[in-house]
Amino acid sequence: YNEYKSYLSNDMRNKYYQVLLLLLTVSVATGALTFTSSNTYVRSGVSSTITCTISGFGGSTTNHGIRPADGSSTVLTKGTYDTGQNKVIDTLTISSPSTDATYTCFGTDTTSGATEETQTIAVDVVTISTVNVAVTSGNSATVTCKATGHSTAISSVQVLHGSSTISGNNINYDSGNSATQTTATATIASVTSDTDYTCRFIWGSNQLDSTQHVDVVSMTFPNTYVKTGTSSSAVKCEVADVAREPSKISFECA
Repeated sequence: YNEYKSYLSNDMRNKYYQVLLLLLTVSVATGALTFTSSNTYVRSGVSSTITCTISGFGGSTTNHGIRPADGSSTVLTKGTYDTGQNKVIDTLTISSPSTDATYTCFGTDTTSGATEETQTIAVDVVTISTVNVAVTSGNSATVTCKATGHSTAISSVQVLHGSSTISGNNINYDSGNSATQTTATATIASVTSDTDYTCRFIWGSNQLDSTQHVDVVSMTFPNTYVKTGTSSSAVKCEVADVAREPSKISFECA
């Protein structure tokens, strides 16, 4: 073109640039968008945030977000478009989830003039229950965690102390790791101080954590000597150093 442009009229030059611009525009047009959702398993009653990432835009979008899947046009949330990555991350915070719900993540690549594309996000509300444990120093403690209400089988369960996983050989599943209830137990030998353990239920790339506290207490038994022939004598059991929920500590002297 540079060699012959001096022989071209202004009109022909303009047509050349128009064609070149059209070719460049077509070259950045995208195909189908890619939707990736995460954090779709949430704990019952615990504020949670689900995320939908849409990528593959040609360089522009104004139509995107998360809305109810019941056909409503109400946009519940809308993230910010990342021009450097040609993607958008839409997040939705559910303040106190109690029942399973379905949402629609949607986006339109306005650069290519494509129609709106959508993906359904199914949010699974799971109840995780633990029971705080009290033991005397040096004894073993059993951490028990139960997840109920999940609609798909759990991939795995971990019991952690800080960032360290307790040996998987100590973890036992109840109910066959079913799709509606999973119970995991782990035995910790020789507990000598108050310790928090984390139960982690995993579904692929999604996970839910819950904390169980093991409380090391001291027990004394005063008044263990009684006078022979006495019709009734008070024998006491005293528990001290209870850090969590002392009203739930129960014991029996027999």
